[in-house]
Amino acid sequence: GLRLDPDNALFHQFAAIADLRDLKVESARKHITRARELDPDDADIVSLALRIRAIEENTAEEAWERVSDYESALALDPHNAGLHDGLGDLYLEELEDAALAEHHYREALCAEPGNRDYQRDLFHAVAKRDLIYRVVSLPSRIFGWLGHVGYVMVRQPWRFLILLVAFKIVIAFFIWLAIVSALFWPAGKVYEWLLVSEIRAGTRASVSHIRLWSRLQRWPRWTRFLLFLTIFAALPAGLFLLLGIPVAAGMT
Repeated sequence: GLRLDPDNALFHQFAAIADLRDLKVESARKHITRARELDPDDADIVSLALRIRAIEENTAEEAWERVSDYESALALDPHNAGLHDGLGDLYLEELEDAALAEHHYREALCAEPGNRDYQRDLFHAVAKRDLIYRVVSLPSRIFGWLGHVGYVMVRQPWRFLILLVAFKIVIAFFIWLAIVSALFWPAGKVYEWLLVSEIRAGTRASVSHIRLWSRLQRWPRWTRFLLFLTIFAALPAGLFLLLGIPVAAGMT
C-alpha cells in the first residue's frame, strides 16, 4: 500500500502497528510520525503515537506531558475509546492513579461496550485499589508478565542468552513462583469472585456466570470477606494434611 500511495496516513499507521508487533520500535516511530504529519487530527493515530512514546519515556514529567497530549486529542474526539483506554493505562501503570484510570476505562467501555480488552483493563483498575487483592493476585500478574517476556523471546531469540547466564537465578525464581502460586493463586480467584466489584471475563462470560457473580455481590461485604478468609485458610491447611505436615507448623 505504501508503494502505491506513500502519502496515505492510514497505511503508515498500520505499518507502525506491524512494526510494533515485531518489536521494531524505531521503524514504528518513523511511520507514526509520518502519519501524524499527514493527518494530525486523527485520534487513532495520536493514540498510537502516544503509546509508542511511552515505550522510552519513563519519568513523571514526561507522563504528565502525555496526559496533556491525550486531553488535547480528546478535545477533538471526546468519545474515542482508544484515547480513553490509553489515558487509563497511563494513569494506572505510570502515575499510580487507579481512580482516574477507572474513569477513563469506563468511558472507553461506553464507546465500545463489547471490547474485552477494555473490560479487563477496568477490572485491573478496580482491583488495584484493593491491597489484599494486590497480594493474592501476585501469581496471576507474574504469569501475565511472563507471557510478555515469552513474546519478546520468540521475536528476539538472542535474549535467551541472558537466561543462560542467569540460569540459577531463573531456576530459583520458578521454584519461588510455584510455591507462591500454590498458596495464592486459588485464593486470588476466590477473592475476584467474592470481593472485586467488576468481573474480569466481561463479554466472554456466560449468562449463568454473570448471574452467579451478581448474586454473590449482593451478600454483605463482611460475609463475603469471612468466606474468603475461610477458603484462604482451608486451602493450605488441606494441602498440609495431604502432605502429612502438622497444620499449625505448616501455617507458621
